[in-house]
Amino acid sequence: MTIDLKNTLLVCAAVLALLAMVKRLGSSRPHRLSLAQKNLIATNFGSFTTLYTLFLGLAVVTLLQDYNSLEEAATQEADLLRVEHELSRELPGSGPFREALRAHVGWVMGPGWERMARGERDDGGEEIYRGVWQALHGMAVPDAQAAQLRLFILDKMVDINRLRHRRMLAASGNLYTPIWVLVLLGAFFTVAGFYFIDAEHPAADLFFAAMMLSLVLGNVFILYELDTPYSGIIHIGPERFAALHAAMAAPGGG
Repeated sequence: MTIDLKNTLLVCAAVLALLAMVKRLGSSRPHRLSLAQKNLIATNFGSFTTLYTLFLGLAVVTLLQDYNSLEEAATQEADLLRVEHELSRELPGSGPFREALRAHVGWVMGPGWERMARGERDDGGEEIYRGVWQALHGMAVPDAQAAQLRLFILDKMVDINRLRHRRMLAASGNLYTPIWVLVLLGAFFTVAGFYFIDAEHPAADLFFAAMMLSLVLGNVFILYELDTPYSGIIHIGPERFAALHAAMAAPGGG
């Protein structure tokens, strides 16, 4: 069981415990609202939960788009690294450049990905990545054709650099702290609202509470998973870079 799933189960247990406390408080200290007051509160509560679930839904859709875009960017980064590796074969003395690329990919798929999974914005491979640039600058260009090819490789390295920074920046999530505060406050007020909302029918009250909490907690769980793109149940793994590293390390691939 992953740590994210354990944390989610703990949150769910805490919310259910809070709901039980609210219901018990309602039994021991009934609110004694009139029917008109109950209807007014039910209307206000319905408006609040509608706005809250819309807010959650919008956040989920936004993060899902970011997640899919990030997954596509990781694929593009790996593909460009493969292209650079293969194109460099046409240049004399390009062996150190390919070795530097292989070392960079090996770091990204291993320690680098582990650091990003912990939410760190730096994969720790700056020195290795700098070695790729140094090897590129040290490549010989004996003629105009080689110079043009090296210029093309350099242009693609600029794209790789942009994709690399995007990959690392996403490790700490895209939702700012104030948004998470609103999400958690909304969940708290939703649970607290059940103190005033009751149909005076235990089965109906339980069904309504379970339905609402399932929707709210499900959205919060998906938000958390999408906001930690390199860890959890929903995550982007290093498989693309692992496959690329294996191809580079294969006989004849260096």
